[in-house]
This record gives sequence, C-alpha cells and structure tokens, in this order.
Amino acid sequence: MRANVAEVDQSLAVGDRNAKRVLRTRAFWAGLARLGEEFGIAGDGLVSFMSGSVAARLEDEAFFAGLARLGKEFGIAGDGLVSFMSDGVAARLEDDAFWAGLARLGEFGIAGDGLVTFMSDSVAARLEDEAFWAGLARLGELGIAGDGLVTFMSNSVATRLEDEAFWAGLARLGELGIAGDGLVAFMSDGVAARLDNRDFMDGLSSLCTELSPPVVIGLLKNNNPFASRLTAEYAQSVLCITRHLDLHGLDGAKCLKTLIGKSPLVGKVPELEALLLSLDSADRIEAELQRFRGTYAHKRAMAATL
Repeated sequence: MRANVAEVDQSLAVGDRNAKRVLRTRAFWAGLARLGEEFGIAGDGLVSFMSGSVAARLEDEAFFAGLARLGKEFGIAGDGLVSFMSDGVAARLEDDAFWAGLARLGEFGIAGDGLVTFMSDSVAARLEDEAFWAGLARLGELGIAGDGLVTFMSNSVATRLEDEAFWAGLARLGELGIAGDGLVAFMSDGVAARLDNRDFMDGLSSLCTELSPPVVIGLLKNNNPFASRLTAEYAQSVLCITRHLDLHGLDGAKCLKTLIGKSPLVGKVPELEALLLSLDSADRIEAELQRFRGTYAHKRAMAATL
C-alpha cells in the first residue's frame, strides 16, 4: 500500500511538472500572438526580434509594458522595434536606469530612428555607466555627435570608451588624415578592436601614405574582414596589387575593392597578388578580374581555388 501511495505521489509530481511545462509553452505561444496583435511583429520581423532574453520574457507583463513605453515615449515601434531589440534591451525593460539613459541620449541628439541604430547590447549595458557618458562627451570634442555619433557607434566602440589606448588610436588616426566625417565612416567593430595593435597601425600608415586617407577609408569602410586582417605585410600585398593595376591603366584601389568585397577573397590577398602580378597587360588583367566577378557564393568558390 505504501508503495502504491509513493507511486501515486511520484506520478502527481511528474504530472505537476508537465503541467507547468505546458503552461509555459502556452504562455510562449500567447506571447508570440500578442507581439503580432499589439505590436505588428510577425513573420520575418518576429524571427529578427527573437532572442534568448525575449523568449524568456514572453509571459512577463513588464516586458510588454516596456514595449508599449518604447512606442509611446520614444516612437520605437514596428520595424524600428524589431531593429532596436536585443538580449541587452530585453533584459532591461523594467530597469529605471535604462529608461533614464534613453532620455539622456536625446541630449546628444540621439533619438527616433537614430536611437534605433545606435542601440546595441553593449550600449544597453552601459547606459548607467558614467564612464560611457564621459566617452560620448569626449567624442563630441572630436566633432562626433548626433547622426555622426550614431554611425560611429558599435559594440566594440561602446566597450572601449574608457580605454586610453582607444583614444590614443583615434589620435593616431587623425595624424594619418582620418578625422571628422572620414573617421565616422572609417570606424567599425574591426577597426575599434585593433586601434592599439601596432601591426594594424603600421599597415594602415603604409596604405594612407601611398593611397591617401580617403581611398583607404573607402577600402575599409564597413569591412570588418579587411580590418581584422590588416597588417604591415598585408598592406604591402595590397599596395603591390594597386600599383600593378594602376600601371596598366586601371583604378587599382577601386578594382581591388570590387574584387574582394567582404568575401573570403579578403583572406587571399597574397595569392591574388601573385596571380595578378604575373599578368603583363591590361587585357589579361581585365580578363582575370572578370573571372572573379559575381555573387558572394561565386567569390567564395573562387577563393577556394587559390
């Protein structure tokens, strides 16, 4: 009899756990439906919106109150809300310091669509950190504010705003002729992460000296794969290619940028150097460049042959 009672108790315990699991599942699906009905988040937008922190909060009324507040107070709704959301944001929607930080960003000219673009996990995590705000003010002294600050910001920038090596790197970029709007366009996660890397800066210096800062900005703009590989040796391969193409009447830097893009060919610059320098006429070079033109998938396949 005691065994039967124990079995019944165990069965009830298992049933209770299963019931809770079902209720959680029902709450999850109800949350998804609510995102569509109240906030217009569905389909591909829902896929982009979802994260671990979002999924964990779909039965939390405070989460939905936070979404409504983003729309009411900051005009962040629909597609903007999808872009704005991240694990860091989802986790802080009932945090008063988070909301105070959003309002304070307005003092830097960051609001509306700009606020959506500016936000990231790293930014969300630092909105109550005075060192972060001091960094934004310091960027303002460099003329980086408003829309420029929005473009300049990234996860890597946000995490390095109190790192003096980062600021020394910005000063060095200015010495190389990369400043103002050019600095804003140039900055990326890949660049921010390597500003205290001597090999990176040596390579960058070589490129700026021979190609000019605007051309170098064009090469590295929004190109983390390129920035992550740039060294003095890599820069020499780049310069050998651009010189050779220029010598044969082509725009070397422009042709190289078109050739490699952000594809795996970025990692094959030394091999491309050997290949292109073996060609001794503009027609032969153009024919070889033509073989590499196409989609990312095509460039990836071509990179595999080098």
